[in-house]
Amino acid sequence: MLIGCTAALPQDQPPARFDAASIRLTDPDVHEMQLRFQPGGRLTATNVTLRDCLRRSFAIENDQISGGPDWMNDIRWSIFAESDSNPDQARMLSMFQQLLADRFQLKVHLEPRKADLYTLVVGKKGAKLATSEGERERGLRVYSKPPLTLIEGHRAPIGYLVNGLRILLRTPVVDQTGLTGEYDFKLEFAKDGDPDSGPSMLSALQDQLGLKLEHTRGPIQFLIVDRAEKPSAN
Repeated sequence: MLIGCTAALPQDQPPARFDAASIRLTDPDVHEMQLRFQPGGRLTATNVTLRDCLRRSFAIENDQISGGPDWMNDIRWSIFAESDSNPDQARMLSMFQQLLADRFQLKVHLEPRKADLYTLVVGKKGAKLATSEGERERGLRVYSKPPLTLIEGHRAPIGYLVNGLRILLRTPVVDQTGLTGEYDFKLEFAKDGDPDSGPSMLSALQDQLGLKLEHTRGPIQFLIVDRAEKPSAN
């Protein structure tokens, strides 16, 4: 089954699109790479490949993408897009997918395969997550404060934490917590795994958040690129 990159939306909803978007080749003198979703429905990306965009928009790892032309790994683009609404993260991802489908003539399909992964579950003593109160902007921040790495969430669904763990572990993480709320939390662990610097990620998850990562093997979705074309000038 070919899809135009709208997998994040239910089938009965129309495609989600940005109200304005620009895609151009990145100046070769620009070396910094960034890809950010900003408050108010804005997407800013600099010096990114199409593979980078697929990895972020589908929330998957690099080795879960196959197929497509060679240039999608090499040519670097700058993208700016904005929405008149204030979409949540799930809708922003769908809008990003649809932008790629529209501008790169992208056709992909999802294929389940068995692979190593982690499942995130609630520990035996229960979750230690504070339910968010107030109207603070939803968000997840991953940053370093040597010798520690911190993951800090505000009004964050558990999926935000799952995505942060996936990026750090470079391995698929599946949510099996059953937690459906929005939470405020801070996770601190040793950046390099040195026990003298702080707890490991696995220990910190259990002690600080009451959650547990379990390594297993199971089916995950691989993204197969069937077609991609270079976008025309704006």
